Amino acid sequence: MNFLVLGQPYFLPFLNKVNKIFTVGFYDYNNIKLKKAVYKIDYILSLIDWKPDLIFLGDDSFPITYIGLEKVEIPTVWYAVDSHIHPWHLFYANIFDIVLFAQKQFLEVEFKYSYPNIKKWFPLYCNPEVHKKLNLRKEFDLCFVGTLNPKLNKPRVELMNKIKSKLENFYCGEGEFVEIFNKSLIVLNQSANNDINFRTFEAMACGSLLLNERIAGNGFNELFKENYHLICYEKGNVDEIVEKVKFYKKNLDKAREIAENGYKYVIENHSIKNRAEQFRNLIEFLNFPALVEKRIKNIKEINFHLKMAYLCASESYKFYPELSNLYQVLASEL
Repeated sequence: MNFLVLGQPYFLPFLNKVNKIFTVGFYDYNNIKLKKAVYKIDYILSLIDWKPDLIFLGDDSFPITYIGLEKVEIPTVWYAVDSHIHPWHLFYANIFDIVLFAQKQFLEVEFKYSYPNIKKWFPLYCNPEVHKKLNLRKEFDLCFVGTLNPKLNKPRVELMNKIKSKLENFYCGEGEFVEIFNKSLIVLNQSANNDINFRTFEAMACGSLLLNERIAGNGFNELFKENYHLICYEKGNVDEIVEKVKFYKKNLDKAREIAENGYKYVIENHSIKNRAEQFRNLIEFLNFPALVEKRIKNIKEINFHLKMAYLCASESYKFYPELSNLYQVLASEL
């Protein structure tokens, strides 16, 4: 199969028996790099001289970027990663033939007007070629590496500041994390909105003990066993975080045992290669012409969902008036 990838390819490069994976997007690694804007899918297709067997939209947490995907007579797949911070995702999920939700809770939402396309839970993962043990000396009792912008996640910044006031040997920063994770006895994870993020899998793949915010539902207990693969704390509970760091610092054998359990588990079950294999198993025997025919036949119903997605996105991005107004216009045309 020949894949046209919009956004990030995620696990697709690890698929076997794929003739071509051609990427279009805003990154230096894309085969065609675009300026950040909104594009009609017909224009994107005009940039290539071959017809894709499948269009894969890899969610990069940008606004709605490609217009007209609901009408293309090519199978479409969307990997929706950041639905926990983008309310328009639940409407937008109805314009594709297949939607893969990284967060299970969005499969569990009772959405009255949901179009019956294929929706699957597809958790995030680690890449053992990148996220791996480096066998470095433990320099930090606890670390956190991630976005520390109070405009994006104020509770996270407040939590980190409180931890700093109570724990001396705490590394907190942004940027590259594999080495820092390896240098830390415990890696702290805080979620943006009850999500199971990449950091969950990446930290365990680096071989350190993961101290994860306790997630309510969302498939967390289906994926992980607390105090076996990882340890947990109640959201925002600084005292519990400090207490567990002190406990496992005194009980290094137990810390290493849990860390090793988590490491083996994610490497064997939640790697990028695992996800690629699961994706291939999903699409291998699907009748894509029938899925496309069904979507085109039900375009009026799908346009309703798309209109709601545009209106919701218009509200979400009202701090970008030009973009917000564009979504209002697109909604009015449906």
